[in-house]
Amino acid sequence: MAISTIGASGLNSAVSQIGKNLVHNGEMAVSQRTLPVTGLGAASEYTFDRWKYESSGSPTGRHTISRGTGIVGAASSLRIDVTTADSSLATSALYQMTQKIEAQDLHFLEFGSATAKAFTISFTMKSNFDGAFTLYLIAADGSRSYATPINLTGDESQETFEFTIPGDTSGAFNFDNGVGLDLMITLAAGSGFAGGTQNAWAASNNNMYGASNSGNFFSSTDNYVEFSLVQLEVGSVATDFEHEPVS
Repeated sequence: MAISTIGASGLNSAVSQIGKNLVHNGEMAVSQRTLPVTGLGAASEYTFDRWKYESSGSPTGRHTISRGTGIVGAASSLRIDVTTADSSLATSALYQMTQKIEAQDLHFLEFGSATAKAFTISFTMKSNFDGAFTLYLIAADGSRSYATPINLTGDESQETFEFTIPGDTSGAFNFDNGVGLDLMITLAAGSGFAGGTQNAWAASNNNMYGASNSGNFFSSTDNYVEFSLVQLEVGSVATDFEHEPVS
């Protein structure tokens, strides 16, 4: 009897790449906390499971985080609505959404060596804000950071973003349960966070948090953004989102 071997290329991505997504709850399907979370601004707080709102510089803007319904193909989405405007951002003002990924889940990327592997981040957004957020990554174990712009059209259409991040040969991940990578979306940032290197790994510097931000998302109480289908996978190609059962 002949025995055939089927490689991953012979199967669709939903079957052949189970467990590929290193982001937890990328579809915003799980929320064990009460939603909506209102009055967010100066205080940092977890919202959907594994997703944390963080701020610094005592920003004066306020917003609500709730469950959205506007991302086609997603079970749920995280929606941010501005409720109190911050029309003139202070130099030290910073508003971000972040997920912290354990170092031991990233060790196989071989950062800090000549064989460091690239990875791809993809997600879908919908917003009426015409400007740019910053996708900001911090690899704390090696004190390394990477910043790149998320350019929104502001026409409320559904936009899918894909970013291939090169492997970093200069900073390694520890093999432990500490934070290996902070995956951040900077919503708004004062001028004190608007510098640094973009589109390349560099030594961490606080002014990189909002390196790519343009416009001011908190300029109007009419502004909102929804996002979902967040995926981080090894390699330079964004594949279909891995839908996982809640269990």
